[in-house]
Amino acid sequence: MANPTIGHIHCPICNETGEVRRYATGTKKLYWHCGCGQIRPTTFNGQKFINENATFIGENGTPLPPVTDEKPVNGKLTETEQKTEKKKGLFDMLFADDEAE
Repeated sequence: MANPTIGHIHCPICNETGEVRRYATGTKKLYWHCGCGQIRPTTFNGQKFINENATFIGENGTPLPPVTDEKPVNGKLTETEQKTEKKKGLFDMLFADDEAE
């Protein structure tokens, strides 16, 4: 069974529209399937190409809005940002440069 389609991309090899999918192995890497077969660029630049050229779609097939780097108006971190914020350990507390923050 194929992985779910999460977007579409124009394939520069066969000039067809391909379906963007995510690896089933738990990684966040993307690939596309088109007339050429499966195109799986695993390098940073390959993944960047997909992210910059694909049109991602929601569960109902409608295009998703583009991702922005803007912070919320109220200045609070979103739930995802709170989870990804780096936790400081003992080493950081003892040797971190306070001026770097």
